[in-house]
Amino acid sequence: MGFVPLILVVIVLLPLVWLELRRYGQARLDGKVSDAMRARLGRRLLSAGLLVVVTALVGFGLEFRTLFQPSQLVGYFLICGLLLCLLVGTMIYDIRAVVRQSLLEFHDRDAEAARFQAFMARDASLPHELFQKGKVGGGEPGRTRKPLG
Repeated sequence: MGFVPLILVVIVLLPLVWLELRRYGQARLDGKVSDAMRARLGRRLLSAGLLVVVTALVGFGLEFRTLFQPSQLVGYFLICGLLLCLLVGTMIYDIRAVVRQSLLEFHDRDAEAARFQAFMARDASLPHELFQKGKVGGGEPGRTRKPLG
């Protein structure tokens, strides 16, 4: 029973690692590999490897716990706990780095200017009769706004 979670973790991680490797490989072929993308791939592969190792160690400890003395078992699971804390820390660091990179890309001045220009072009293309005085925003003819109060 101890190695069933390991099998499940590997089954879930294989497609995720494959997706990250494909994304990095495609970016590399397109010549758009940045330092942030390399670091992201490294963090994701480190997290996946740590998850497999921690799951395997816990499964091994649970399956063969009769081979250990109680003090050895406590030490063994403390090491597993420390590796788990390292894994969680790596995942939190990855999330923070991805959010930071997304915010940097969003607040890029050139991209922000392009989004503003697209918004203004869309705003200029709206029909002007919707904004005539006295008309309802839905554009229904013959219906005017009533004053408040």
